[in-house]
Amino acid sequence: SPAAITYTENGYGVIPDPFVLNFISTVEITATVDPNTAGVVSGTGEYAIGSVCTVTATANTGYQFKNWSINGVIVSSEVSYEFTVTEPVALVAHFQYVHSQSLVSGWNWWSSYVELNGIDGLGMLENSLGNSCMRIQTKTNYIDNYSGYWYGNLTTINNEQMYKIRTNSACEAIIVGDVAMPENHPISIGSGWSWIGYPCNNSVAISTALEGFTPEVNDFIKTKTGYASYLGSNYWYGTLNSFVPGEGYMYKSNSENTKTLVYHGSRSSEEVLANITPEGNYFIPFDEVYADNMTVTAVIEMEGEELRSEGYEVAAFVNGECRGSVKLIYVEPIDRYVAFLLVSGDQEEYMSFVLTDSRAVKWSNDQVLFTIDGTVGTLTEPTVLHFGPLNVDEQENHVMVYPNPSKSVFNVEGEGIQKIEVVDGYGQVILSKVIENDFIQVNLSDKAIGAYLLRVVTNNGVTTTKLVKIN
Repeated sequence: SPAAITYTENGYGVIPDPFVLNFISTVEITATVDPNTAGVVSGTGEYAIGSVCTVTATANTGYQFKNWSINGVIVSSEVSYEFTVTEPVALVAHFQYVHSQSLVSGWNWWSSYVELNGIDGLGMLENSLGNSCMRIQTKTNYIDNYSGYWYGNLTTINNEQMYKIRTNSACEAIIVGDVAMPENHPISIGSGWSWIGYPCNNSVAISTALEGFTPEVNDFIKTKTGYASYLGSNYWYGTLNSFVPGEGYMYKSNSENTKTLVYHGSRSSEEVLANITPEGNYFIPFDEVYADNMTVTAVIEMEGEELRSEGYEVAAFVNGECRGSVKLIYVEPIDRYVAFLLVSGDQEEYMSFVLTDSRAVKWSNDQVLFTIDGTVGTLTEPTVLHFGPLNVDEQENHVMVYPNPSKSVFNVEGEGIQKIEVVDGYGQVILSKVIENDFIQVNLSDKAIGAYLLRVVTNNGVTTTKLVKIN
């Protein structure tokens, strides 16, 4: 009984007029969360019949409240739900996933793990990107943004597809909805390169993710920053060790038949290795400038002997610009140290190669023609890049500029640099320095964003390179 009475010596009530004790029934109000890690609920507990109960749902990071349900029936879409208690109630607070993916300025390879079937995913993506986005494209379709108006033949997006998104500034791609179930999104893999999404919200080792799918030897998987190749017996080798939520991928199949890929989830005890990036390398490529790339799977020969150490780094340069860089990786089944070099570009142009142990640098006389989605060398037959000893002076007129593009500082490195000049778009020399060194930094922090021309005079001639300053 909710009524409290005070002790009185002669008591309460008499037989003709007894004191009334009122008893009110109480019931339990409970609530669960779906998914169970999505948020918390407050306001549950014991309530009297006829009283008012207010339950409130609070989303955890990465989720957004959706609605309340009782026995599978939606009763409210408000974060706080108020009702009169008449019986025990078991509520469910439903939350949606918020897939917020950070995009860099330039080109990004993207896919979503939020269920896109039945929602206007393309509209949601366009609204979140706003005027930061310039283009969204697939292998066959695209849509461009002109001052907030979108034009093109891309009308919808789905979970099976990878998308290349070009932005003019860093931004967030946001999709809100229920998490996708990979078994509901089989992906067709035909011969050659397929653009594939990753409809899973956790990182998974490549071999685990592809359980049930049978690769061919020397199949490739690549993303914007790395790749892996299949050697058989469920072994993938390269700089790409795992699938990561939000990333877009390309798969090259050597089979003549079309296969179906259905992703599998991770095992609870499995240790997922991180993907290998060029961060910390001597040369850092700026791959966001280019939408496309190619693979160079190579072993390194120095004076006719194949290198057997992970302490060496190989980089690809085009016109003084670093397009890719990787350290050698030991591949146990073939007992060789392999360079899994992913090179970015957008047209057919010859690239040269540099070898370094972080103390000295050596150019190779080998050149390879860049082709979009090209594959030079495989794990079973890697190409060979030839180098002389690292301590021999260079005779060629090689100049390296890195990073390029850059927000402010460009490193210029070459043998016997005598003078540098930076020319703007109007042909005006905005920076000129006479030096006698093999290394100089060009600082354009006080200059406008855009393209500039760099002239480098060395003992062996003049090299001209385009500098790109970004925001």
